[in-house]
Amino acid sequence: RYGAPAHRIESLLEAVAGALGCPGVFLVTPTSVLFDFRAASGTHLVRASGGEVDLGALAEVYEVARAVAWGPLSSEEGIAALRALEQSAQPFQLPTRVAASGVASAAAACFLCSSWFEVAVAVALGVVVSAFAEATSALPALGRAPAPVAAALAALLAASVAANHPVSATVLALCAVIMWMPGLSLTTAMAEMSTGHLVSGTSRLAGAGSTLLGLGLGVALGGTIGARLFGDAVAMGPAGSLGP
Repeated sequence: RYGAPAHRIESLLEAVAGALGCPGVFLVTPTSVLFDFRAASGTHLVRASGGEVDLGALAEVYEVARAVAWGPLSSEEGIAALRALEQSAQPFQLPTRVAASGVASAAAACFLCSSWFEVAVAVALGVVVSAFAEATSALPALGRAPAPVAAALAALLAASVAANHPVSATVLALCAVIMWMPGLSLTTAMAEMSTGHLVSGTSRLAGAGSTLLGLGLGVALGGTIGARLFGDAVAMGPAGSLGP
């Protein structure tokens, strides 16, 4: 959970278990934890949810684990700290999260777009798509797979703009969903496989690949619907660069 790599979790679990006087063996994957304590008989399996990447919460979990393993926290204090972290509210309010999506879209557009108009449209699309994802996150049908739905909406809105202005609908849709790109998941998967954690690394790599596939299918679906609704895109002129 929170995007921690398997080798880091296993090393912390071994350190905590050793500090508590019950050394064990742990096998961590993105969706499960398999462990066996030498002082007890039997192997145990705990199902874990992948969750969203949260680097702030991940840093706090690391601090609690280190404090339990090497002091000064006791095991009871560590459990209480983790439960408080799990029940804590979002550190950023909804307007801040939506605005951050717009800023991320703007940053991507500065690299991929050729005019300030495209940058402005990418920012607007990023804000709208992020607000839609936040509003529908509690719905079972949409909350489980936000990336493909967000990509389809972004491509549909981008197609409506491209039908009247010489912009690239595909590039605008890509900028709008840049927050859903699994960059950290890909990096973590490579780190896990390079450290010999092949089960965790390959499963995380497959999850990142499915996210990319969902984004691509969403963009294709939204673009096709947009072309049917709004007509073909306006022809673009020679590519330029952002300037004053």
